[in-house]
Amino acid sequence: MSYLRKLPECLPTLIRPGIYGSEVGTWDIIICLKGRYLSIEIKIDDDTLKPKQRVFGRKLMRARGRGEVCRSLDAVKRFMIDIEKSL
Repeated sequence: MSYLRKLPECLPTLIRPGIYGSEVGTWDIIICLKGRYLSIEIKIDDDTLKPKQRVFGRKLMRARGRGEVCRSLDAVKRFMIDIEKSL
């Protein structure tokens, strides 16, 4: 999160699951970057997207948002660099 918070025109929000948290399946980080809607799902090792996370990813893409499953800080940085290049 600290990396994302340092980017210009970037508002990252960490999503907290639970009874008073987000809808089940919502990815871990929601980002507004220069008016664009992005989302990152953090996974470790060989963990994969759960069915409701897959549904969220499809909905995100249909809404013309961009998302990425990341397994490291380097993957987050690569995703954000790719997004910046496309703006």
